[in-house]
Amino acid sequence: MKLLYIYEKELQYVDSIGIESSQVEWVSQSSPQSPFDIKSVRRTETGIKEHFIEVKSSRADDDSNIYLSSRQVEFFNREDISGEFAFVTFERDRTLSSVRNLSIQQILQEFNLLPIKFKLQKKTPKQK
Repeated sequence: MKLLYIYEKELQYVDSIGIESSQVEWVSQSSPQSPFDIKSVRRTETGIKEHFIEVKSSRADDDSNIYLSSRQVEFFNREDISGEFAFVTFERDRTLSSVRNLSIQQILQEFNLLPIKFKLQKKTPKQK
């Protein structure tokens, strides 16, 4: 539901600027490990540029349970990437409450990123 809403908004956007809807791809359907959910485009001063969107959702009364992977932070922090995180909040009855789009720079200004996961890697005999 959250992704469908954002996907449909992207289709409306590209239609409004005269771009084919095939320029909007729901990437996470076929590639769940992707650092973004939707690949779209944006019109810029220099032409059309790829734009990536990662959708995060939460209940309207609980925005403390939102996670970004280190891979997502790394991907969206690249200088050559145009992208945003779409924070979608829902009421308890699952009706849409709000959508807030933030760049990685805006996220880093507003939030602390707390490392809460570690990947386990076997130690080599020399490390033991």
